[in-house]
Amino acid sequence: MLQVVFTEFNDNSIKKFERIDFVEAVKQTMILEQKYREEKKMISGSFYLIESENDSTALYTGTFKFGSRYAPNLYIHIKKKLEEIKMNRQQQRDRIELIAKMEDGLPEIYKKEEVIENAHLLNLNVSRISRLKKWQRRSIYALTGLLGLGLIGTIFYMVMIVAQYDVAYSKEQNKVAAQNKQLDIYEQGLLGKHDVLLDYFKATKTNLSDEEKKIYANLLLKDKKYKELVSLYNNDSGYIATMISKQGDINALRAFHKDFPSNESTFDLLYADKKYKELLAVKDVDMTVKRSEMKTYALMKTGKIEEANAELANNNNKDLKAKITQYEKLSKELKEFNEAIKVAKDSKKAKEVKALSKKKTDLEKQFNAI
Repeated sequence: MLQVVFTEFNDNSIKKFERIDFVEAVKQTMILEQKYREEKKMISGSFYLIESENDSTALYTGTFKFGSRYAPNLYIHIKKKLEEIKMNRQQQRDRIELIAKMEDGLPEIYKKEEVIENAHLLNLNVSRISRLKKWQRRSIYALTGLLGLGLIGTIFYMVMIVAQYDVAYSKEQNKVAAQNKQLDIYEQGLLGKHDVLLDYFKATKTNLSDEEKKIYANLLLKDKKYKELVSLYNNDSGYIATMISKQGDINALRAFHKDFPSNESTFDLLYADKKYKELLAVKDVDMTVKRSEMKTYALMKTGKIEEANAELANNNNKDLKAKITQYEKLSKELKEFNEAIKVAKDSKKAKEVKALSKKKTDLEKQFNAI
């Protein structure tokens, strides 16, 4: 679940340094944006976006300028800012993933972008015109006259195009019919007729939205149509492997890897098979947070504690941190037991060797279970 924390904001409506559920934050920012628009004021609010499961990693950091009319709410603000940034392929994937997370559970009313005509004139203070110089006032009045003539021209144009009403109406009817057909296809798909939906997606795959693409990919994955799935994402088998891994279906990943191997699927399968040394030898892997956790664990299990702690900084997993601490503790205790057993053997103290060996076995069970 996404949460928002405002760090700098001089308005008591939103408390600073307090976690707010993302949907509630979007709702509150929409109310405040409207308030400052009506008051013709602007105020800035710095914030960062996090996941409740991950306490320290900011998914997005920014500043919302309330009253600026840049965006009606926090969701639209972040989405527009992300779309303005030039990104590489990996960053584009991260952007799509973040937008999907934001849209999860967000009511449709908050997803609608607004169109503000003549936005540059909205903050015009008419009373200031009277204080302008004579030539400046004349310029404004002349411009007003031109706008009036433009309006007359627009009306004349509207009269002229009325004759084309039948053509426009016919086009709208065709558009509505196409939309109804699309809705019917989706309805059949939801009722279990996946072939109908698959045929539709296959015929229109070059014009699919990101959400439609995800639905299509899941259907292809379910039917094990891996060739079509890879083709859908421009033969990026590593990306598909990541998609399957996120779903947690290791059998599906094995089946996909058989025909479309990649560094990503190799890495994930080695982790599933507990082949940690081989896993660490795999290079050029798309390192997601989940894979960073896998790498941290593999480093720990192979005794590379210093490297495991360094990798831990990339995922901030508290459970892994606790495991590394326990691993170090038990590793030290096992070493001490080995030394004690050696001393007991040298002293030919059979009973003591037996007792120490039993304790060591119990400790090894705990060690191996980490």
